[in-house]
Amino acid sequence: MPTITNKTNSTTYKAILIHPQLPTGRQQGDVRFGSQKIDIQAGDFYYHIPFADLEIEAGGASGQFIFFKSRKEKEVSIYTKDKSILKDDFLISDPRFREHIKDTKFVLNSLYRGVALVLGICILMSTCFYLFKDNIVRKGAENVPISWEEQIGEELFESIYEEYTFIENDSLIAVLGEELQPLINQVEAEGFNIELYLVEDASINAFALPGGKVVINSGLIKNASSWDEVAGVMAHEISHVSLRHHIRGAIDKIGFFSIVYLFFGDGSAIMATLANTMFEIQTSAYSRTLEKEADIKGVEYLQQSRINPEGMIQFFEMLDEKNEMTSMDSLMSFISTHPSTPDRIIHLKEQIIDNKENNYISFQSNYNDFKEGVLLTTN
Repeated sequence: MPTITNKTNSTTYKAILIHPQLPTGRQQGDVRFGSQKIDIQAGDFYYHIPFADLEIEAGGASGQFIFFKSRKEKEVSIYTKDKSILKDDFLISDPRFREHIKDTKFVLNSLYRGVALVLGICILMSTCFYLFKDNIVRKGAENVPISWEEQIGEELFESIYEEYTFIENDSLIAVLGEELQPLINQVEAEGFNIELYLVEDASINAFALPGGKVVINSGLIKNASSWDEVAGVMAHEISHVSLRHHIRGAIDKIGFFSIVYLFFGDGSAIMATLANTMFEIQTSAYSRTLEKEADIKGVEYLQQSRINPEGMIQFFEMLDEKNEMTSMDSLMSFISTHPSTPDRIIHLKEQIIDNKENNYISFQSNYNDFKEGVLLTTN
């Protein structure tokens, strides 16, 4: 076929010609438009399609190629990814191709519309997640069985067992359990099993493991002045258990798409990740939001148990006073894992200010005798 000699338009576009007479069946060339045709020069091979026979459409991978085809020669086509070709003056000036160009552009842009739609949905879901994060995380935690959390608590307990010297005095443990039983009953009624442990540690601290094991340092017993104060601390710690703060902290940390699996997918698929995360966060502080929740819930438990909630405030006031007087290590361990003590005191006082109840229970044993027993055991 002859090589094109008269160019009616100086604008050229790179394209591929598919033709059965080409050695490999296809070859790259230069496309030009004239007043009544489109032609392509691919090496020494020339081909043209009159406008009267021309069809334009999008196709190929993801519909991102522009095809120029002849109605008469179905085995021949010209295609390109150069979208500027649809703006060629000869092409857009011919009214026969307006609908062709419009439809082709619509298909070409469909991929971008799809990407924009998916991106928009992701942004919307992420925005909703952060706006309603606490509620979503709480609901996700409810989908995790308590028994599974108890199993993780057992594994955590085994991992820390060698780190502490446990006070294995049945009499002291029995007294502790009897005095705190009204409080424990509130939580166990919700399906949790609370177990109390005493350890030899001068730090003013106590912590709860997932599922219900609560470890109390001898330093806390030494510095508390009444059963009301100990009960206040215990109410706070067991609230972390009943409010599922361990699993909520883990779910919050692993992120949005893992939460989706908890709601709609196979929850067991992310249990291993949750377990590893719970091991990591056990040694870190709870968020201020979770700590405030535990304080509020703790006061509710105390009131339901008819234990004076002022004991919780008195304990924190003691911490605040010691913090002003000294920076001893035993105090720092508690303060480093809990919110600002003055702020907590203010919030707690606001919570119980309207509580006129004064028919609080009387504890069965003398706290000083219990404290002395614990201190004798640790010496």
